Amino acid sequence: MSGTGATSSAGTTGACEALNPDGQRAPSPELEGDGEASGLTILLADDEAAIRNLAGQVLRSYGYTVLEAADGLEALEVAERHSGPIHLLLTDWCMPRLDGGGLIRRLSDGRPETAILVMSGYMDSELPPKSALLRKPFNSQALVESVSGALQGQ
Repeated sequence: MSGTGATSSAGTTGACEALNPDGQRAPSPELEGDGEASGLTILLADDEAAIRNLAGQVLRSYGYTVLEAADGLEALEVAERHSGPIHLLLTDWCMPRLDGGGLIRRLSDGRPETAILVMSGYMDSELPPKSALLRKPFNSQALVESVSGALQGQ
């Protein structure tokens, strides 16, 4: 894995493909009114620290509150400690300990209202119901637009 500055390149092992975000701030997508992102909480789960850090930074710059986890089990622990709503789960599909599919099933049991957005360059199965896919690699604009769309139920 390598990466410096605003541009990051992160790879994954196994069958999962790499994410190579451009690190550039994208124009703000239509966030109805003066920024509905304010007050919305996203649980971001990805085992690649570079991806997690960059995606978290981009989403925070748009006003989202971002809770981060390095894998599915840690994401469940973070969700359990968080007393407020989690509006969106943004998860990688391929992670150690508990993959995206397992995380989605377990989180949805306790938080069925949480929207789901899966990040993956490789999908070996179908997406769970009521979830959307953000294909890797993607840039900052695609990330923010996909998050906004998932939150709006599109």
